[in-house]
Amino acid sequence: MFHFLAYLLLGSLLAAMPSCGPPTPAASGIDPRDDEEDSALLEALERRVDRSIARARESVVALEYMAADAPSGARRVATGVVLNDRGDVLSVRIDPPSAAAPILARDAWGRRHRARWVAADAETGLTLLQVDPKVAEPVRPASRSPRLGSQVLIVGNPYGLGHSVSWGQVAGLDRRLEIGPRPLGGLIQIDAALHPGDSGASVTDLRGEWLGLVRGVLNMPEGGRPSDHDLGFVIPARDALWVADQLRDRHRV
Repeated sequence: MFHFLAYLLLGSLLAAMPSCGPPTPAASGIDPRDDEEDSALLEALERRVDRSIARARESVVALEYMAADAPSGARRVATGVVLNDRGDVLSVRIDPPSAAAPILARDAWGRRHRARWVAADAETGLTLLQVDPKVAEPVRPASRSPRLGSQVLIVGNPYGLGHSVSWGQVAGLDRRLEIGPRPLGGLIQIDAALHPGDSGASVTDLRGEWLGLVRGVLNMPEGGRPSDHDLGFVIPARDALWVADQLRDRHRV
């Protein structure tokens, strides 16, 4: 996928260059030095994206928990974002666990840890958990606001498979959606492949800097046929951090 992204970016640059006159034969128009420069550019881009993916994965935990409305013995999956060096984790709505069915958090290396339930907010649909501070690196909030059409990385836990990386783009800003007791506004709309377990997934830019977390998904197009790319709605990092502060300090929003 990321090889494709590199070629896509390079292709966009080449396509934007003006063309004059009839095409010249390929053999006479190729400069070996151009090939070397293109290869160096692609390799540098791939290394940068690789570093961004590694950074983003380290700040995510794959969650497994028992839902109050789930059949006996059935467990659900979601994703959580590690916010700070205290081990605060923000995810979607999760009920307080019982002693017999703790919330489990899996780090980027596959190790399992217990997560402590702190508080939840019904209106935003977010839950604050806490893990040992040594479990994961905290996210680095983005220094730039997302732009329409900009590329994003999503680190989630699809179907409980663990840390999985997908690619998408920003399709809308300041969206309003009814996905709880009352509408949520200011959401970022992304076009990406999202699956059960990706709720709470981390969304970053190509620098690996955090833009927000996936709160809701619209995944059934007209006609009822499944889609490869869903509409995801992301709570921006600034708003998510504010909710986390309220849940930590007041246990409510």
